[in-house]
Amino acid sequence: MKHLSIMATALGLLLSTTAMAAPERQGPPKEAIEACASAKTGDSCSFSGRQGETIPGTCESKRDDKLVCAPENPPARN
Repeated sequence: MKHLSIMATALGLLLSTTAMAAPERQGPPKEAIEACASAKTGDSCSFSGRQGETIPGTCESKRDDKLVCAPENPPARN
């Protein structure tokens, strides 16, 4: 019975740790999509970055044919 209690506690800790982990973002941020909501391909655009900075770019069509503001100088990927 004691082992079952220990295993249940360990499982609970594991699940709570997993739930707290930040999910990986997939796709462009919503701000980049909203920046081109009423634009056409090739239009200039800008949106606010994570630290409030203005990120200039150009509206480009992506996989699902939605326009997104593609940054002029995209961040390097790790």
